Amino acid sequence: MTFRRFLFPLLFAAALSATAQRSVEAALDSTRILIGSQTTLLLTVRAPEGVAVVFPDYEPKSMLSEGVEVVSVLGIDTMASIGGTVELRRGYVLTSFDSAHYRFAPPPVIIGGDTVRSGDSLTLSVASVPVDTLHLDQFYGAKDVAAEDFRLNWLLLAVAIGFVLLSALSYWLIRRWRNVKRRTLRRVITLPPTEDQVALSEISTLRAEIYNAADPAMVYDRLIATLRTYIAARLHIDTSLLTSPQLLDALRTTPAAVALDKLRVALSASDIVRFANQLSEARREEPFTAAAAFVDATKAPPRASDTEEREEAEPLVAYRRRKNAWLAAAMLSTLATIAAALWLVNEITALI
Repeated sequence: MTFRRFLFPLLFAAALSATAQRSVEAALDSTRILIGSQTTLLLTVRAPEGVAVVFPDYEPKSMLSEGVEVVSVLGIDTMASIGGTVELRRGYVLTSFDSAHYRFAPPPVIIGGDTVRSGDSLTLSVASVPVDTLHLDQFYGAKDVAAEDFRLNWLLLAVAIGFVLLSALSYWLIRRWRNVKRRTLRRVITLPPTEDQVALSEISTLRAEIYNAADPAMVYDRLIATLRTYIAARLHIDTSLLTSPQLLDALRTTPAAVALDKLRVALSASDIVRFANQLSEARREEPFTAAAAFVDATKAPPRASDTEEREEAEPLVAYRRRKNAWLAAAMLSTLATIAAALWLVNEITALI
């Protein structure tokens, strides 16, 4: 007796739990439509996992209820699976061709062999389309496709203009790259000082040193060396092995013969200091004056300019670098032109 007392409540609770896990909900996405319009009936089923669920099937144009027609049946979607319960959903597209207010029961679903139906009934209001009953003889056929209003596509226009400009730029860059040649460079070169300029500068420096020199003989030795270097460079005479008298004899047959007296004074005064050290204070500058006068009398004609322009071919490395730069610019412009052309073709094709 005690066992029966607890058995019946347990069975009742299990039945309630099983029933709670099995439910069907039905809803229309629109309860008001016009004649011939469509609405969708959505059946949502919740059932334990592993339990077979069978949704009702309808053939197209079959009647779900009086005045309500099934247009098509959609597929089954599994929406969720939580806590051992699965949620399934299926849609039915409905329509009606009679204006009325319809009230009908949702279709049943078989869950685990049991027929389960949503407890709420469904309502659908179908409204008629207004018709001009006073002019029934006026029938207007279907209209042709309306022409779209013309709208200027500024982006398309800008890309088209850019394509034209890029094409011209690419053509010009390719022409420039093909016509690149080695340049002839002009360089301005400062000419070195002439023999007389070097000699006169050295004589002026020695003239300033003679007053503070500890050994004047060394200064005059440098003066004689300067004159010998000048004669060798100007008259092309080897003076390294010639004594002063021999040097004077060698110059008698040269253009410098007119200035031998000045050279003789410079050599004699220098020799006196070097060998006798008998040059007076008043005649200390005499060798420098005579040496400068000799150089000035025998110097070459003055040059027109101390600079000279020379033409040289452009270095090969610089030429190749310049040509490669033109090639890179032409390739980039060509790639941009191709990209613009492809974009234009794609846009025009879409418009057509």
